[in-house]
Amino acid sequence: MRQVLDFVIIGGGLAGCLTFQALKRQNPRLNIHLFEKNARLCGNHTWCFHDSDIPVGADTWLRPLISKTWTEQEVHFPEYSRTLAAPYHCLRAEDLDRSTQELAGEALHLNAELEKVTETPEGLHELHFKGIAEPILAHSYLLARGWKPIEDPKTAGWQKFVGLEVKLKAPHGLSRVILKDVRIPQIDGYRFFYVLPFSPTELLIEDTYYSNHAGLKIERIEKEVLAYAQKNGWEIAEIQRRESGALPLFLTMPEIQSSGSPEIGAESMFVHPVTGYSTPMTLRMIQSLLEKSNLTLPSLKKVFRKNWEREKSKIQYLILLNRMMFLAAKNETRYKILERFYTFPEPMIDRFYSGNLTWYDRVRILTGKPPVPIADAVRALRGP
Repeated sequence: MRQVLDFVIIGGGLAGCLTFQALKRQNPRLNIHLFEKNARLCGNHTWCFHDSDIPVGADTWLRPLISKTWTEQEVHFPEYSRTLAAPYHCLRAEDLDRSTQELAGEALHLNAELEKVTETPEGLHELHFKGIAEPILAHSYLLARGWKPIEDPKTAGWQKFVGLEVKLKAPHGLSRVILKDVRIPQIDGYRFFYVLPFSPTELLIEDTYYSNHAGLKIERIEKEVLAYAQKNGWEIAEIQRRESGALPLFLTMPEIQSSGSPEIGAESMFVHPVTGYSTPMTLRMIQSLLEKSNLTLPSLKKVFRKNWEREKSKIQYLILLNRMMFLAAKNETRYKILERFYTFPEPMIDRFYSGNLTWYDRVRILTGKPPVPIADAVRALRGP
């Protein structure tokens, strides 16, 4: 008789690995397996998040997975600079890959792409994978496979980036994250450099754009990264890793949980609309699963639906901010929206990144001297 697994996670990126880690650490006896279509977990990514993004209760399983923590961040605009005294955390793909493989052992299956899911007469789920001859039987499962295609490009702006992880010939002297350095030419939208100091001589330097299209001229942008390093006096001894990507920033409400199966992470489209990051919402979803779900499909769907209903108005507001950015502000002046935003109190900035703005926060962001022309703002509110 074939083995019946308690739970299956399909997708070994950020959401899949974090969900596996959380569930397995809470209940080591749970017969849970993780399937990934590629030859390794987590791809080639660096995921960062603020301390305020961590939901209550998640510390016990999440903190041991964090690769690096910095106690402060810097932001630099043409007319304003500031240091933020708030912890900032990093999950590196290679670290999350290694720890998940160690925890999973034989419960990890690589080069296994899901083809279809069927049900048995007994109510079990048969999961058919490429590369695995016999279907996998499970009581329940969760999809965590990454971003779905954006069918209509007009419904999203894009946060896109090219980064180089480098080793320097001499110490760089940085102790804080450079969250945004906007003191550069504003081309192809709102543009800034982002710098993570991993060691006294190692940096991740990213050239980031909030653009109306997803196109990336990687070779050209890498030259910009090298020029930025030279400008700061950082002499590069070695390029250790390259990273690039484009994250959709929604201008209309996304269709959440659209496949009919329970989804988490980027696949669920339940992400922060302004940053494009899935980490804050994913952490809250995982913690809800730990506290409120018995992991059956009806239970998973109920928990996810309640989370979405609780946060829907917050998402709608953040999408409104995206419309102001992409539909009302001109490329060369988009940075002024963020320059003004970073003058607000630090707790409010933390709430923005976690997606938990209060009603007062929302009003405060949209009042005062408008960062975009009023007529353009009114048109933007109507949508794309």
